[in-house]
Amino acid sequence: MTKNSRFSFDDLYFFYKAAEIGSYSLAAKFFSVNSTTVSRRIIALEDSLKVKLVEVSNNSFSLTMKGKLVFDLLAGGEFSFDKLQLLVNNSVDDMIVSGEVLFSLPPGLGISLISKYIPEFIRKNPGIKLNLCYQNKEPELAKDNIDLALVPYITHKHPNQKFKKIASFPIHLLCTKEYKEKYGVPETINELPHHLCVGLITDSFEVYRTVKFKNKNTDEVVMLEMPNNITTNSAINNMELIKSNEVIAGVWDYTGRGIPDHLIHVLPDYEIEPISMYLLKHPYRQSKAINLLAEFIERLFKLFKPSYDS
Repeated sequence: MTKNSRFSFDDLYFFYKAAEIGSYSLAAKFFSVNSTTVSRRIIALEDSLKVKLVEVSNNSFSLTMKGKLVFDLLAGGEFSFDKLQLLVNNSVDDMIVSGEVLFSLPPGLGISLISKYIPEFIRKNPGIKLNLCYQNKEPELAKDNIDLALVPYITHKHPNQKFKKIASFPIHLLCTKEYKEKYGVPETINELPHHLCVGLITDSFEVYRTVKFKNKNTDEVVMLEMPNNITTNSAINNMELIKSNEVIAGVWDYTGRGIPDHLIHVLPDYEIEPISMYLLKHPYRQSKAINLLAEFIERLFKLFKPSYDS
């Protein structure tokens, strides 16, 4: 297909509205024309593109596979004539990515950022079968046959795997106003161990004995030994512990929205070393489906992350 005098963006708009509304007659009312005009416009578009977009029967119509792809392109807000040309010139099989993907991710990130967008990804890529495994256990991609994984650290378990750092999440120490009324809050970094603070244990059961703090004003770095009366590996459950009004705990800022009004930011002049998130691919397996999912996940982090590492 080449752009020529026969192609009309007006015809393309008629097609888009008819497909969006799902009815020739209702589209005709929208344009204040008769149904025959809508039909004629869409037929003219099909002739100029040399591709069938619509199947009509008994005054109803449905989109062909190519018609659906063109409509999705228009609805996605990323239209260009080159993309339209690519859609109509390639076979449907070439345009649809298929394959089965096993994706491992932490439950907290699933709840906070990812899970609610997965159906959108599958709707746009119906040829992909996606298996989601929510787990805190550190995955071994080759051994566990995992195609793609999100992990907050890189260890010896990932010697040959390709990975990409896609985000860094700041950690805030928080408590409730009720906690402050009962116990006060530390005014200096050295007072923190005298409070009931939730420490960190990794998914592989390693307890962090010390925590690295950095003064945002002076750049002074302090390695603080913590009593670790309670340790967790879950920011979501840390928030539940904070609600007890009995502890100070660190919470990842998943969304960059800052501190909720009902909570107090403890030692706001200090920052804890942020949690980084890495995207790992299977070391020996390549597929368009895996790459497409990886690109989708990266776009989510670019949209919602507080800081991004490109």
